[in-house]
Amino acid sequence: MFLRAMNCAAFRCTRSATGTPAASAARTFCFLTDLVPSAAHLTPTWITAFDLDPLQSVDSKLRWLADAARGEWVCAFGHDTAMPFARIVEREGRFEAEGI
Repeated sequence: MFLRAMNCAAFRCTRSATGTPAASAARTFCFLTDLVPSAAHLTPTWITAFDLDPLQSVDSKLRWLADAARGEWVCAFGHDTAMPFARIVEREGRFEAEGI
């Protein structure tokens, strides 16, 4: 399967964090880095303590998670040993991880 890197400029999360997406003909994979380090951080206001711009991070998380849910992306959480990969779904206005 051939993966192509997506336009990285469009996927800048905050001034200190970026996402790493890649796409094939049928699927998109995204490593959400420190913006969403674990499935427990899917709540948009749950951010890391070292975040340099928490308000921008909340806005970015809302956009990224909505895109991931709409596109049925496979997402990776770099700090989650229980669920390292998942699809993001939106249910009743909340984001949840569905393990794959």
